Amino acid sequence: MVYKSETRTTFSVHALHDSDTLARILDVFNVVGLTFIEMAATKSVDNFQKVILTFENLNSLERNGLVNKLNALVCVSLAQVETKFSPDYSSSSQALAA
Repeated sequence: MVYKSETRTTFSVHALHDSDTLARILDVFNVVGLTFIEMAATKSVDNFQKVILTFENLNSLERNGLVNKLNALVCVSLAQVETKFSPDYSSSSQALAA
């Protein structure tokens, strides 16, 4: 079953911090033609980084496929996805982790 409505989907990716990790993560979305509306990347003290990307109106198949592709990257230790539904994007959230 595919759900699509006014949504905001946030991907949280915990990955090794090296020179090409961010490019690899962004390429997963670029290949399918997606453009994020928000992005943040922070480095932690244990040589890891957290990348957070937010998109609008992804359907459930896209979300699940993308989180699986992210988790398949060697540099990624964990990728999670959370979707918030309109009208205020704060109620009825669904979290998926692979």
